[in-house]
Amino acid sequence: MKKKLITILAVSIIILSFGLTLIYAQSQEITITANVSIQGDFVNINGIISSGEGEYVTLLVTQHGLDSISDDNIVAIAQKKSQIGGDYSFSFCMPEWADYGTYIAKVGGSDILEPVTVLFAYKPNITESVVKVTDSENIIHEYSYNTDEISVQIGNSGIIEFTNTTYADGPIFAGWYSDKELTIPILNGASVEEGDVIYSKYIGLNNNLKMDDTEIRTTGTLALRFISRISTDFRSEMIA
Repeated sequence: MKKKLITILAVSIIILSFGLTLIYAQSQEITITANVSIQGDFVNINGIISSGEGEYVTLLVTQHGLDSISDDNIVAIAQKKSQIGGDYSFSFCMPEWADYGTYIAKVGGSDILEPVTVLFAYKPNITESVVKVTDSENIIHEYSYNTDEISVQIGNSGIIEFTNTTYADGPIFAGWYSDKELTIPILNGASVEEGDVIYSKYIGLNNNLKMDDTEIRTTGTLALRFISRISTDFRSEMIA
């Protein structure tokens, strides 16, 4: 009787332990991180998948704001296995047809329920400060872009001032936002807090601005006039 009881208890403990293991495993959701750095046309995206070494990690890069994804607008797509500790890294050069503007990278992997997304700006390099913050003591602090070249982290609470971020050749600057999805604009003169991260939006000109005609005036005041048109989507974004 004692042997039977001991056997039953042992089996019960094994079953209970197995059940707890399953519950624990299900509660440990696999996550993935992603960081981006840009140098000229070269982009590097790296991070860690929490499930460790030997897991498949996938990357998809497209321009921000697309209604649909097709072979024609995929900037980069790749898959590789994670290394020791779950580390992974993707490196690629922006294709020649890629327009200046804001891009979005989606990174997923084995058993990842929600891929992580990270935005970056493909634009001419800029090294000078792009944001100034005047704190409560009227001291001005200057900040530049983070390594993703789209976000800026604020180091002091105060009133924000945006400096000139236009380019002689390149994308059109389309405002600052308080969220990485670029849906909540932040205006010049707004209050910001230490640790806030703000994001800039850029719109490329390819397929958005087209030259239609050129006219030369030969009577009266001599003049040369260029006639161009912009796409409806580009006009809506600029008005917004």
